[in-house]
Amino acid sequence: MGLFDWLRRLVAINGRRPRPNGYPSVTGAGTDLWTCWHRLVPMREQDLYSPTQLLRSPRQVPAAPGIYAWYFDALPRIPTANCYSVGRWRLMYIGTAPRNEDSSGNLRKRICKQHLGKSVSASTLRFSLAFLLQKELDLEITRRKQGDKSWWLGAAGEQSLTDWMCDHALVAWSAAPQPWEHEGRMVGVLGGALPLNIRGNTSNPLALRLKRDRTRWRKRCLGIE
Repeated sequence: MGLFDWLRRLVAINGRRPRPNGYPSVTGAGTDLWTCWHRLVPMREQDLYSPTQLLRSPRQVPAAPGIYAWYFDALPRIPTANCYSVGRWRLMYIGTAPRNEDSSGNLRKRICKQHLGKSVSASTLRFSLAFLLQKELDLEITRRKQGDKSWWLGAAGEQSLTDWMCDHALVAWSAAPQPWEHEGRMVGVLGGALPLNIRGNTSNPLALRLKRDRTRWRKRCLGIE
């Protein structure tokens, strides 16, 4: 996607209402959106952070509310033609921390402890990556304990997924008050260029298919179909 295409999209963010799909109403804050995008879609790869350095030093990520953006160099079965790119890295997912006004999360907890953490059940992005990489990394959903309702990839599987992210992903973030409002506008306008966003992403046919197929995979692994 060319620079002018993205400029047109950025201008549209300030003038278009978000799609309703579960997002709260937006109260404006166009200037805040421009500040966020300056950090979330940088021109230089040096402005993106590697998971490896964040796991070594989590305090680089602020313990504050905000928006984050995940970039990947490749993913099986994921079209990237419309994705914003920084070098070989493609923007594929944006999210917020906390998710809404009733949550207590922050950027550091969401990025370092959940997306790069120990359980796919705590991260929609991590769950999607596990599904897409199940064959490549030999991943399978399992119960934590016999009879327990909680599920994960097992210690080895979760570590394999984190290692893959350290090798194939970069992340950027921007602190912002009430970030869930911005996410609704961004996904509403840019959803077609965000292949891994599911919530509210009705403009991307991959979103519903990915959500459905992930659930089927989890149920098949757990024997609850």
